[in-house]
Amino acid sequence: MLVKENFIKKVKRSKYFKWIRISVNSATKETYNKFHKPLNPNNFEILINNIKKLSNIKNRKFILDLNYIVAPENYNEMIKFVELSKKLKVDNIRFTSVYTNKKEKIFLPFKKT
Repeated sequence: MLVKENFIKKVKRSKYFKWIRISVNSATKETYNKFHKPLNPNNFEILINNIKKLSNIKNRKFILDLNYIVAPENYNEMIKFVELSKKLKVDNIRFTSVYTNKKEKIFLPFKKT
């Protein structure tokens, strides 16, 4: 789900948020669109802009965490994601490996389409 403006307003007014984790899974618009397949191709920019707004809330009391599911489509952007996270002034980033219950070998070379 994309972080929306009305969520940011709720966060600003609330004292109950302790931790917010947002799954981004990419460092570029192209990879984000490949990974998430959003209806709006500009969702990456909207998401990044809204993460900035969350991180810039004055006197914020919550931890802002970004999640990155590592998969064949995005593993090569991990360092860029760390750099992006630093620019966004988040408190924490989390890398999670993709999991399949079929125990597939997902990191074998794949054909470009």
